Amino acid sequence: MVLATFLSIAALPLAACGGGGDTGSSAGGNASAGAAGAIERPSLRLGFIKLTDMAPLAIAVEKGFFAEEGLNVTLEPQANWRVLLDGVVGGQLDGAHMLAGQPIAASLGVGNQAALIAPISS
Repeated sequence: MVLATFLSIAALPLAACGGGGDTGSSAGGNASAGAAGAIERPSLRLGFIKLTDMAPLAIAVEKGFFAEEGLNVTLEPQANWRVLLDGVVGGQLDGAHMLAGQPIAASLGVGNQAALIAPISS
């Protein structure tokens, strides 16, 4: 049980997400922001498995935390962990809430080779 809990620690690999700090732009959007502070990809598709540990993503969308940062995030449920990883590696998803070992394995070339996957966990 401890091993299962340990292996289910979540990670959010961000395959292609950029952005800067506070650019001082008005609430009107990022059009007036300088090139250095502009959000590279304001619309993101994030995959997840329907488990309780994806709650931080759902809460962030519902409370508008992503929108406050200028991001339009769409959450897309996936059938299983393999489909989730394949979606990130294949580019159908911009990122995902996944098992901690998945981004590490993908960046090492286990299964489908990933160009860039960065695991983030706390």
